Amino acid sequence: MGPATDQWRQIVIFAALASIILGAVAAIGQTNIKRLLAYSSINNVGFALIGLAAGTPEGVSGVLMYLTIYVAMTLGSFLVVLQMRGDDGQPVETIDSLAGMSRTRPALAAALAIFMFSLAGIPPLFGFYAKFAVFSAAVDAGLFPLAVVGIAASVIGAYYYLRVVKTMYFDDPAPAFAPMESKVEGGLIAVAAVFVSPAGYLPHPRARRVDDGGRTGVVLSIIRTVAETGSTNADLLELARGGAEDGLWLRAVRQTAGRGRLGREWSSPEGNLYASTLVRLRPNDPPAASLALVAAVALQETVSTFLVAGICQGTTDASETLVLKWPNDLLLADAKLSGILLERADNAVIVGYGVNIAHHPDLPDRATTDLAAHGVLIDPAMFLDILADSFARWIGRWRTEGVAPVRERWVDCAHPAGTALTARLPDGSGIDGLFVGLDSDGALILRLASGERRVIHAADVFLL
Repeated sequence: MGPATDQWRQIVIFAALASIILGAVAAIGQTNIKRLLAYSSINNVGFALIGLAAGTPEGVSGVLMYLTIYVAMTLGSFLVVLQMRGDDGQPVETIDSLAGMSRTRPALAAALAIFMFSLAGIPPLFGFYAKFAVFSAAVDAGLFPLAVVGIAASVIGAYYYLRVVKTMYFDDPAPAFAPMESKVEGGLIAVAAVFVSPAGYLPHPRARRVDDGGRTGVVLSIIRTVAETGSTNADLLELARGGAEDGLWLRAVRQTAGRGRLGREWSSPEGNLYASTLVRLRPNDPPAASLALVAAVALQETVSTFLVAGICQGTTDASETLVLKWPNDLLLADAKLSGILLERADNAVIVGYGVNIAHHPDLPDRATTDLAAHGVLIDPAMFLDILADSFARWIGRWRTEGVAPVRERWVDCAHPAGTALTARLPDGSGIDGLFVGLDSDGALILRLASGERRVIHAADVFLL
């Protein structure tokens, strides 16, 4: 970036911080619902500016997504407020007047609750994905402190949004509002509530920016979910042979024949993530083996997002490290959190993920863990939504920029150079050495005691 870009970025960062802090703090003590929503608007403008401050295509995309969803949330909220009128027709604006509305006007209370939860950024409502988009763009652009401030402000905002929901559903009823007179306003409230709710996914297939033969295009992202199957990798291989398209994901709630590298069995109880995606190789793509790096950095990025949120909410220890270990492991606090398995048939590469979200197996040769054990509670389907978006971004960079930026990110997220490792080769032999890095195709480089550098393309690797 040039000097001019750096200058306007500083201005946007200042405006974002000022809006976020002012809106979050000023809204806390409000007793008037209109003023609360007004300060909330200031707060949300700051969130949108986070994406703009990133100065990247992902940031701009995040801003556009944020503004679209924000308009629906705010329009719906103010339309509900317009229905707050007494029997004399005069507006009623205090938050206390919403008390018990779940019993006097249940449909209106449900709609306002959806808007409040979405404004708070609570998944699976669309408000969560809007915030995730701008925060992710900021992190990718190196604006990690700005993203942390935004997440902290979201936690503060959750207080006053949830206070409105608590008043409607748990306080003794206040006098009922006058009946709704405008069917148009009622219809708009219903449409806005459906748009920001999980039902809004149905008419809006998710799309991703991908490289398409040298030009940027948009393809539909399809995630299929089945209750049970033997192996998502095996199923997706069959679908690939039948002509399935690039970008297809398959998730199973349970697997009965899950497997890891070298044919090992993978424990698959319900509550964890078992998913695979299809990558169709193109003539100018980098080496297929380097897709293991793409898969790893996308997973690390996704998990780190939830850990950062946990740190801000006080449920996760900031000292717990998240580290990539070659070739396909993600370690949390030195224990295995997940595994990745790549399989190929002709021009189709299947990337399979197994992530310990709610449970973890007890393995005799290594420590294991799960996200729930570290205070992160997340639905596997929601986790996959975010993982799929991250994977798509890194696939785009892999195809347009090559292996280098992916390898650089992998090394940044791995154990430091000089870490002592032992590699168990497929023939049963072992090699001990110090971690040097990765070669141009993503193979592991170890420095042996003799000073020799050994390049390893396949092995089980353990920390010494």
